[in-house]
Amino acid sequence: MENEYDFSNMMYDVSLLPLGSNILSVYPKLKQYSEFNKVAEASAKANLEKIFRYIVYFYDKNTPLKDSIENIIKRKIEAARLAGFTSKVVAGKNVFSPIAKQMLNCQNEAINKMIIRYCRMQGSRNFSLLVSGQEAFYNTLLQLIDPDDENAKETKDKQAVFSQAKKNSDQLRELEVELLNEDTNKYLTDDLYDYVEEEARKQLLLSPEDYAFNIG
Repeated sequence: MENEYDFSNMMYDVSLLPLGSNILSVYPKLKQYSEFNKVAEASAKANLEKIFRYIVYFYDKNTPLKDSIENIIKRKIEAARLAGFTSKVVAGKNVFSPIAKQMLNCQNEAINKMIIRYCRMQGSRNFSLLVSGQEAFYNTLLQLIDPDDENAKETKDKQAVFSQAKKNSDQLRELEVELLNEDTNKYLTDDLYDYVEEEARKQLLLSPEDYAFNIG
């Protein structure tokens, strides 16, 4: 039951939200994010309230479920239950509706974008580090594959560059795990890095060096 946990430290205490609430009316800040107010995918739009509850219960950095339930899958199932998604037991397994199953498995792009946006709302610094770290990682890789790069001609130099690339990769992984509150699902992380690439392109287009060119 919800009263088993203390949700008061979360960014949004959705346990106090009456069933059937319009989250965009209750939490007007969400209106500024297209991930929440312009949901095109029909099943995600129809279940927006419960999906948002689930996102908060699982991905909020102060969710009590993180300390109470170590297993990620069990934590997700509990978050879904608290959010109002029902399941039935078939052959000893919890079977959810198709949209809930997509949500739990991170196989719905619209929901993944909501998750990433919510995580970004809580940890914008980590997201910014992820964007800049991804760029640094690719720049390091380019040194390894560019035969004309003076810094990578010697074997010793290549080893140093490789070590730096590995270090950058490990740091990105740490940021990714922290940002997504330990959810390492491949579908979600793939969408996260698509999001990172998109953000990096936006920053490039708005950089001072390119601004004069872009406005003609």
